[in-house]
Amino acid sequence: MVAAGSLAFALAFAWPLLGHLGKFGAFHDWEFFTELHWVAYYTVAHYHQFPLWNPYKCGGMPMFGHPQSRVLTSFFLLHLIAGPVLGSQLEIILHLAIAWAGGYALGRTLGLSTLGCIVCASVFPSNSWFFLHIGEGHAVFLPLAYMPWVGVLFCIGVNRRRLLPAALAGLLIALCFWEGGLYISIFCGIFVAAIAATMTLTRLSLWPLWSAMTAAFFAAGFAAVKLLPAMEMFRAYPHPTMGGESNPWLMIAVFIFSRNQDILRSGLTSFGFFEYGAYIAIPFAVLALLGSISYWRRSLPWTMSAALFLLMVRGDNGPHSVWMIVRNLPLSSRLLGAMRFPTRILGAFALPVSVLAGFGTDLLVKWLRTWGIWLSAIALAVGLIDAWLVGPPNLKLIFRDSTKQLPTSFEFRQMRELGAKFNMTYVAVANMGALECYEYTDITTNVVGFDQPGYRGEQYLVGLGSAQLDSWTPNALTYEITALAPTVLIVNQNYDGGWTLVEGTGEVLSSNGVLGVSVPAGRQRIKLVYRSKSFCYGLGLGALTLIAMALLWFSENRGMKTARLEVASPRSNE
Repeated sequence: MVAAGSLAFALAFAWPLLGHLGKFGAFHDWEFFTELHWVAYYTVAHYHQFPLWNPYKCGGMPMFGHPQSRVLTSFFLLHLIAGPVLGSQLEIILHLAIAWAGGYALGRTLGLSTLGCIVCASVFPSNSWFFLHIGEGHAVFLPLAYMPWVGVLFCIGVNRRRLLPAALAGLLIALCFWEGGLYISIFCGIFVAAIAATMTLTRLSLWPLWSAMTAAFFAAGFAAVKLLPAMEMFRAYPHPTMGGESNPWLMIAVFIFSRNQDILRSGLTSFGFFEYGAYIAIPFAVLALLGSISYWRRSLPWTMSAALFLLMVRGDNGPHSVWMIVRNLPLSSRLLGAMRFPTRILGAFALPVSVLAGFGTDLLVKWLRTWGIWLSAIALAVGLIDAWLVGPPNLKLIFRDSTKQLPTSFEFRQMRELGAKFNMTYVAVANMGALECYEYTDITTNVVGFDQPGYRGEQYLVGLGSAQLDSWTPNALTYEITALAPTVLIVNQNYDGGWTLVEGTGEVLSSNGVLGVSVPAGRQRIKLVYRSKSFCYGLGLGALTLIAMALLWFSENRGMKTARLEVASPRSNE
């Protein structure tokens, strides 16, 4: 029933997609993310290689190490089966279902009634924050759907005094990062820290802290496979640190309670409204307010986490503001320093609000009995209808814009054609690289496009001789060269330390930022392969973390069996 309910909710709230499944939408950042999805899909499906390198963008850049790439997830299999366009659209529907089911499971974990669980499940994914960001094209915010499940596993671990569920919560936080959700994984970490600290005080137990530390350890260990390559890419292409914004309370009230939650809304903020809106229907807000004053030991962790998120949304109000304190922590300074909009945290704020709404539902039922059931059911229906009318229409904008398809190039070549910056998907599909590219930071390249003066080909020798392409794939390049004297082979892509010479004689080098190989005189076969050492180190750390999880499972499972035997032993003696 939960699976059916979650899928019904997802289909109802993703209704603008249903009539356009499989149609490429290029609205704002959708063009950017579709290109990332397509390159990963095509590298695996066509070249049968793991997508480590992206030659189609900015003159060549890491693919898996890109912090916003979304490869290491089970949903990538959906892309391989259905293609990156339809796969991305199905992802939206399935993430909505995951979020709803997670909210219901969280309610059950907290002991809510069935009606309370349904309310808890519905408030979080019906929030307009999700539809504003997804409509804009922020695919990296899809993993917010896992946040309720992080809460489920953390609470199970605390309630049962077991660390394995907390370790699984850490795995889910790592999954958020694997799916490109760097900020989402940070939000989950803040969320766990907030409820752990409050539970420690309300329960007078250190188990919440042990669980939070366990989740952090396993999150870091499992995330290392992508975190290390991403850190390497950040060093090569730093994300500019942006100034924080200050949001007065009256403005925050507009973000949360105004029913005009249109991506294209202007005149209210300095940027697109998709960075600010997070509509919560009034009936849900009333239930959450009731929940915050009931069962204080149970509700306090969720009230405090909601208050923390809301204070962070206030932004930069001086060095002692919550946002600036959290942002200036040793680890957060690098991760949150690039996030200009503290209002992005409103998506995480909606989760404790949904839990409090579930508490409020149970309080009404306890106070008013049958009338409480009817009032709660009416509040749920009105809130869902209201949220359905406000948030989901933003998904229609995905298909508002389109870009121009290009004729396919027989051989891969770079281009700097005007307009390629916002047509990167079709440039890549046409087997070309877009040198004028849109990215999280300004990336300049000395790679020359075939449509520029001075273009000498995708490979050439600086000195006398010839260089012929033998085989081209994203991760491996093979050439037959004849050099009349020692010279340099130039490959018309950006230099990266991951490129390694695996066949032939020479040395990989950077020639003014472009990939080069110094070669001796003579005729030989040169093969370059892109290998990421940080990816291999991350795999090793991930394997060790997996072993640690297996040992933890074995240890706790054995302890549980021993405890059961000790309990059963006196009975058998009798």
